Amino acid sequence: MSLRAYLTVMSLATVLALATLALVIFRVDPDASGSYGHALFYVTLFFTIVGLFSLFGLLVRIAFHHDAIISKLAAASFRQSVIIASLAAFSLFLYKQGTLVWWNGIVLAAAATITEFFFLSLNQKTEIH
Repeated sequence: MSLRAYLTVMSLATVLALATLALVIFRVDPDASGSYGHALFYVTLFFTIVGLFSLFGLLVRIAFHHDAIISKLAAASFRQSVIIASLAAFSLFLYKQGTLVWWNGIVLAAAATITEFFFLSLNQKTEIH
C-alpha cells in the first residue's frame, strides 16, 4: 500500500471515528443506554485516538526521518497509537468506576512501556536474523 493510500484510508477512518464519537457524546444518554452506551463511547474514543495519534505520529516521523522506510515508520506509529489509546481509554474507564488512583496510573504507564519495549525487542531480533 502506498503512503498516499494509507494516509487516505487512515484519514477517512479517523474522520468516521471522530464523527461517531461526536454522535455518541451528543446523542446517547448514558443513563438510558446503560453499559452499551458506555462501551460504545470507549470503543469510539479508542478508534479516534488511534487514528489521530497514528496520523500525527507518522507525519512527525516522516519529517524527522527522511531516509527511513515508510512502512516501518507507519507500523511503529500505529503500534504506539494503539498503546496510547488503550492507556487513555482504560484510564478513563477506571476513572469512571472511581478506581483510578496515582499508583494505578503508574502501573498502566509501566505496562504500556513494557509492551513497547517488548515490540522493540522483537523488531531487533528480526533485524539481526
